[in-house]
Amino acid sequence: MTKPILSLLTVVVSLLSIVNANGQWIETNGPYSGVVQTMLIDGTDIYAGTSNGGVFLSMDNGSSWSRINDGLTNYDIRSIVVNGSNIYAGTWNGGVFLSTNNGLSWSPVNNGLTNAYVSSLLVNGSTIYASTNAGVFKTNNNGSSWTAVNSGLTSNYTTSLATDGTNIYVGTSGGIFASSNSGASWTAVNTGLLNPSVKSIATDGSNLYVGTTSGVFGSTNGGANWTALNNGLSASIRSLAISGSNVFAGTQDDGVFLSSDNGASWTDVNTGLTNLSVYSLATDGINLFAGTNYGGVFLSVNNASSWTAVNEGFTNTYVLSLATDGVNIFAGTINNGVYLSNNEGSTWVKINNGLGDFSINAIAIHGSNIYVGTVGHGAYLSTNNGSSWSAINTGLTSPSVSSFAISGTTIYAGTQNNGIFKSVNNGNSWTAVNNGLGSMTITALTIVGTNIFAGTGGNGVYLSTNSGSSWTGVSTGLTNFNVSSLANDGNNIYAGIYGRVFLSTNNGTTWTGTANTISGTGIKSLLVSGGNVWAGNSTGVYLTTNNGTSWSQINTNLTTTDVRSLALAGSNIYAGTMGGSVWKSENVITDIDNTDPALSSHFTAYPNPARTEISITGYNPAHIKLVNALGQVAATSNLSNKIFVADLPVGLYVLQLFDKNGHQIKAEKVIIE
Repeated sequence: MTKPILSLLTVVVSLLSIVNANGQWIETNGPYSGVVQTMLIDGTDIYAGTSNGGVFLSMDNGSSWSRINDGLTNYDIRSIVVNGSNIYAGTWNGGVFLSTNNGLSWSPVNNGLTNAYVSSLLVNGSTIYASTNAGVFKTNNNGSSWTAVNSGLTSNYTTSLATDGTNIYVGTSGGIFASSNSGASWTAVNTGLLNPSVKSIATDGSNLYVGTTSGVFGSTNGGANWTALNNGLSASIRSLAISGSNVFAGTQDDGVFLSSDNGASWTDVNTGLTNLSVYSLATDGINLFAGTNYGGVFLSVNNASSWTAVNEGFTNTYVLSLATDGVNIFAGTINNGVYLSNNEGSTWVKINNGLGDFSINAIAIHGSNIYVGTVGHGAYLSTNNGSSWSAINTGLTSPSVSSFAISGTTIYAGTQNNGIFKSVNNGNSWTAVNNGLGSMTITALTIVGTNIFAGTGGNGVYLSTNSGSSWTGVSTGLTNFNVSSLANDGNNIYAGIYGRVFLSTNNGTTWTGTANTISGTGIKSLLVSGGNVWAGNSTGVYLTTNNGTSWSQINTNLTTTDVRSLALAGSNIYAGTMGGSVWKSENVITDIDNTDPALSSHFTAYPNPARTEISITGYNPAHIKLVNALGQVAATSNLSNKIFVADLPVGLYVLQLFDKNGHQIKAEKVIIE
């Protein structure tokens, strides 16, 4: 049966091109979700502090969100408070930031704050308190200066703060401490508190509640005595909120619980709450917001009887993998499954029907088949553009699939702890192919002709020349054997390790380090197109146009710089980030014509479309190359007038002819059907 042909005319531009390094990054419109660690309601303004995404603001009750991070140098937000016209954000390893204009801009206010790991902030009159992992600090001058106030604290790892108007309470890893003199001294108040690991504190003035890793405890006498309040509740508590006579508890894995009798009994209230890891709660008496772990924000307007996700504009998704067929872009995320965009990121749709695991390590496309590798449930296949998925794990004994590589009808899957598996029937069954592998932790795979390369965690690169039947280590020249990414353009093979890219031009026999000018941690993603190589890591995206002789950082406007995946579609580069969703750099390709006009007019390729082979008339090239929509070499031939294509996926390709000196004399679009 003839399969649909991809409509990828714009892809040709990228395959016959050089890079314009001045391309700037813009956020795509998603995917929407996030890790929400703190929430604050201030009139009609709602603030959400996220992990690795900074601060988001909604002015329409959560219907839409905007990122407001100008001036922030740390995006791990643990607490937000308001004092008059001042907004304070406490960060993890960045200290405290102040905004005086509703979050439009921020400035650090850390003079005297000797510990930058801020877990909680509290406003009490004109004084602001900060809990850190080295005790409590306070300021009386809007953060201009801070003073440590830790007298009496026997546990300085502080997690939470609250006040009942008389006393200030601080939760620690060693229980609750109270101060009646503005922090000048602290006294332990732990009688009856059976679990000292305090995560949250809430008070309505007369009742004091603490959330611990073993439930809720309550006190009616300022912490002098505590009573376990866990009837109907058996969960680790991450957050607490009080609205009138209702007490809400957000849990680590079991959603939200409600008590209307001062904690004497609890009922789970999770209808519509599709993410049950609730890190933060905020209420104004009518609206109740829940900030979740990887699920973004949910809103209830009926005391938690039902919930609705309110994540429009909330671009705090963690994207581990990207794949594209030139039109459709698939994004694999942590805890949110797979998203699809068919309009260059203008909109994204979640496509998880049938998936048993929503953390996606890898995505690969082969014709109409889409494969995803998950963190804990193996591999899945979709044959209908992601509308539904089926598990394909027969013989695949590892639950964590980290990478794929496809050669014709053969699929290779690299796994976290069980090596490499091979399928010759679209994943219906798998066979382990690990003979000779020195490490079962496979981080990356790439194929060059009949050679398969595997990157490992700790043992460098391995090569198989016999379809995986045996493997040989090929790591000579590598200075670090923790390989995090692999890519190739045919002749050149690139390996990403910690902070550096290595190049092999002889099938891995030897490796040479490219320019050591990439800062940050491991190279998590490599993308090759023509003579251009992009590398993504914790400090953003880097580009080389000269095989790594030099690298340029290309981060203009890219505010979330922890890049885990890269993809090329048309003239756009897409970057999947940790906590910043997907970004796009438009028109990074500048079209050029590098053919020989004196010879190219004599060249004809037929048939076009083709199914089994393409023949050349009018000129006898020394070398033929077929490049797919991603700029990857799909097939090569040293025959003077023919290249075989029967094993290639359907789609649009560029057929390139070269003379004996390596000069490209012609390039033409061809379709494989």
